Amino acid sequence: MEEEDGEDIISLLPDCVLGHIVSLLPVKDAASTMALSRRWRHLWPSLPLDLVASAGAAAALRCLDLHHCILHPRATDDAGLGKTFFPCLETLRLSGVVIPEAALHRLIAAGCCPALQELHLAWIYQLRRFAPCSATLRKITIQQKSDIPPLEEISLKGTPSLESLYLLHADVWRLYPAVIDEAAKPPPSVVLQLPTLNSRFFKVMPKRSIPIVTTLVLNIKFSDSNELRNAAHILSLFPSLQTLHIWVTTLSVSVYRTDDIRKMLELLPQSGTIACLNKHLKNVILKEYCGSEWEVGFARFLVAGAKALTTVQISVHSSANWSVSNHKDVICRGGKASPEAQFQFQKSENSEKIYASSRYSHPMKTVSTTHLFYSIIY
Repeated sequence: MEEEDGEDIISLLPDCVLGHIVSLLPVKDAASTMALSRRWRHLWPSLPLDLVASAGAAAALRCLDLHHCILHPRATDDAGLGKTFFPCLETLRLSGVVIPEAALHRLIAAGCCPALQELHLAWIYQLRRFAPCSATLRKITIQQKSDIPPLEEISLKGTPSLESLYLLHADVWRLYPAVIDEAAKPPPSVVLQLPTLNSRFFKVMPKRSIPIVTTLVLNIKFSDSNELRNAAHILSLFPSLQTLHIWVTTLSVSVYRTDDIRKMLELLPQSGTIACLNKHLKNVILKEYCGSEWEVGFARFLVAGAKALTTVQISVHSSANWSVSNHKDVICRGGKASPEAQFQFQKSENSEKIYASSRYSHPMKTVSTTHLFYSIIY
């Protein structure tokens, strides 16, 4: 509504009134109000999202993706959430969502999502104890953030079909007792991604070993020997580790020098003291590899100590100007503990650090276009 002189009267109303007006509109119309002016831009994103879906839309939904929104308060009571039913929903992704803990558990349960197979949670505010109850759930991804309170407990006893648990930047040492004690058995695949070593978000301290982790993702700068000692120490904490995935997070222009590598290896612990190297580690993946003495030395350490190693995959940084043809021999000069180990080299076409970024990596990849994709993003 405007007066004859063109003044916008409606925008002069307080936020609480404008917010109520916007909340009465259909979702598409409410979202479009952000384009009216700066005054309206923040109103719709700040409103709680009503998750009550129409029967027709909910019945066809296969994937639901919600980013940075607040779920409607009535989702916290049984009567309100009982109206929400997604009979065919297979994948649910929530990122930066404000939702009460109890409402999240009810949303995951068979009463709302009886066909749910994949659940991806990133930066969920108010979530302290996560105890999903779903007989169909096969894959869970949880990503933590340094500026929100961490998870205090995960219970998996209500997910008998769970095959994979992916933890990104989670304090697994805090969570481990609950994960292992309450579950009949841990899922076959437990993937843990840690923050960059020696960063302010992660400090290596003496900690107990975690036998349930099968895949470890590390971000390493390869800047000094102290960092590599910390990496070797971390390996000793995961005795059942089968796959080690390392992202080189700093581009190094230095080249390997035999004397430097030899001195560096003398500072690392004996590989025989690290349980995963003796028995379980089968796959080593190096991404954005530049071939500096620190990288070559650590690769030698792994190859010379991993007795069950079968595959070494090295993605060479696009800026590397050395030939990969003889680099296997360079790495194997320290010996090869497993005669079955095979090397695969390839030039990296995209040097973007997917694992090191704040966006989702593999667990949150875009779903197939054969799925109906519904997203509310602002």
